Amino acid sequence: MNKKRLEDIAYSLIDRSSNKRCHHFSFVIYKNRIIAIGQNNRKTHPINLVNRKKSTKTGEDFSEEKHTCSEFNAILKLKNLTKINTKKCNLVNLRIDRNNKLAYAKPCESCKSLLSFFEFKSVEWTNEFGDYQFFKT
Repeated sequence: MNKKRLEDIAYSLIDRSSNKRCHHFSFVIYKNRIIAIGQNNRKTHPINLVNRKKSTKTGEDFSEEKHTCSEFNAILKLKNLTKINTKKCNLVNLRIDRNNKLAYAKPCESCKSLLSFFEFKSVEWTNEFGDYQFFKT
């Protein structure tokens, strides 16, 4: 899937009226088509409360913050709407900071274990320079 297209979609989905410092988006891609999009939000989910959330960049534990990660929301949508096996899907994470620039979007430790559990074919994210990095789960 064309990364520029994903970036354009992410920019168009930003709620300009919100006071968020940044916006995280997760795109689940199957056969070069977007089949689910997740965005971080301030609501929480009972399943998500059980997992400890630690930043992969700083190591900071932010489990007490009430929110759900974009990866979690994308997987929920995927599982509720389709029967597509995640082993055949790719996941791309984007983060857009308050200056409307691509920023560091590597999944937190909790999300990394969630993505490994669902065995995505590959996971990509933007780094602090706006470049894409990936790992195979």
